[in-house]
Amino acid sequence: MNLLRVMPAKGVSMGDGSAIVSAIVLCGPTRPAVEIRAQLPAGAVVIAADGAFAHAAPLGLTVDHLVGDFDSIAPHDLAAARSVGVTLRQSPRDKDDTDLELALQLACDLGARDIIVVDGGLGDRPEHFVANVAVLASRRWLPARVRGVIANASVVAMHPDLAPLTVRGSIGDLVSIVTVGAPAIFERSAGLRWPLAAVELAADVGLGLSNELIATTATISLRSGAALLFRSEESA
Repeated sequence: MNLLRVMPAKGVSMGDGSAIVSAIVLCGPTRPAVEIRAQLPAGAVVIAADGAFAHAAPLGLTVDHLVGDFDSIAPHDLAAARSVGVTLRQSPRDKDDTDLELALQLACDLGARDIIVVDGGLGDRPEHFVANVAVLASRRWLPARVRGVIANASVVAMHPDLAPLTVRGSIGDLVSIVTVGAPAIFERSAGLRWPLAAVELAADVGLGLSNELIATTATISLRSGAALLFRSEESA
């Protein structure tokens, strides 16, 4: 399983040549596939959002920070986190931000410029899942590049403030782009079957779905707005 073919060196290029400080954020109730561990960066700080602490051990990860209101973490996991010295950041249960948002904010506060969110899938709260995916595109996390391993897909947030996105793969691979919030206007693209130069893409249409690579490398840049680029396992 190779879900992250949009990661550096075979995937997304951060574009500025600088060293990348990485953070892995674990979220959601569904356990991710263990195969993704090989796609996660070594040496990254690991932040678990509440009950997602349980996903760390099967992935061979050691949690550095645990955030949230702790309403979903199992008591034995919370005790284990305390016993090994994980930094606990408990929030009130009545709060404005989700546990994932708290984890992403912490990653930014710690200086991460490359943030990888790991979520195993839909679970039994589809509204939480949809919100978690949309949150990846928020401008609050800039200048970090936020990426995700979401179920069987990889996701990358796109903003005008970030370097153009570089996607590497095989000719014929599918890429889908979904706008989040206001319409996104693309500056330019290369390597896609349906070019995006000067294209305006609204959030309530499916026009950005199922584009294709016509080269082994494609580049995409935004003029305004925010969007998410998806790559599924089947097209990776």
